[in-house]
Amino acid sequence: MSVSGIGNGAALGSADAYIKAHIQEGRVTQTYLFIDATEYTIGKTEDLQYSETTSASPVIAKFAKSMNYKSGMNPL
Repeated sequence: MSVSGIGNGAALGSADAYIKAHIQEGRVTQTYLFIDATEYTIGKTEDLQYSETTSASPVIAKFAKSMNYKSGMNPL
């Protein structure tokens, strides 16, 4: 996101940029009860919440904000 005024002038007002994430991860656990019986339990193993806000006002000469999230597994 970026904000600038008209021509070389500053922008008037306010600008906000935000990110809000809620990432959850689960796992299935296998439990052997007897020789022929298996039980599976599903549970949450991760619960990550993140938020960030950046604001600018009343006279904004230049405002720029870059945000991203990349999901993936880390190699061992």
